[in-house]
Amino acid sequence: DQDITPIWSPDGKQILYVSIPARNATFWSIYRKAADGSGSAEQLFRFTPGASLQLTDISADGKYLGFSSGGALFVVALTGTDPLARKAIEYVRDEYSEFLGRFSPDSRFVAYVSDESERNQVWVRPFDSTSGTPPAEGKWRVSKDGGDGMIAWRADGRELYYLHNDIDTGDTMVMAVDVSMSPPSFQAGTPKLLFRLPMSPQGNPGQWKNVTKDGQQFIFTVPVPEAAH
Repeated sequence: DQDITPIWSPDGKQILYVSIPARNATFWSIYRKAADGSGSAEQLFRFTPGASLQLTDISADGKYLGFSSGGALFVVALTGTDPLARKAIEYVRDEYSEFLGRFSPDSRFVAYVSDESERNQVWVRPFDSTSGTPPAEGKWRVSKDGGDGMIAWRADGRELYYLHNDIDTGDTMVMAVDVSMSPPSFQAGTPKLLFRLPMSPQGNPGQWKNVTKDGQQFIFTVPVPEAAH
């Protein structure tokens, strides 16, 4: 089998990932396994036959999975014990492509990337944990000049981080935005530059969860410069 898009469980004791069967790639499934490698993997969900998916998050309370597929965002309620009985709920689907959904620490909002404007931007919508769907109203753009991945919430829910690719310089810019989630609304401040990476990090920035909960440390995989001769 091929196992991809790993993420940590909220308590850091398990790894969740997507598994693609080697002999029958029709069914893409989400599993979790103890981070220390002990025990067997537990299947959590099996998707629609023939459809691929990218696992992006699990809510802090462990009740919902979040993934993207075909330009839409989905959630799965981890209710019951039968993974085959669990159904994907469409969270956002429209004429644009949405991906990289990330639950806020209190599970009342979801941040994601959408290409509905001239380029990818970071947006936030409310999340109704009783139904797994967004309320009819409420949608806020967080980024200003582009958002290209690595969405992460600080553990207290007061700051969001994301990447912005500087087209002019080729730098990868790590951005931060102060946010307020006072019920029932959401407010975002002006994005600020934390630091620049003078080269593009390797891997899939849409998948990264590479920021510590306090927002003080970031980790990236970058190319090693060739030694001068």
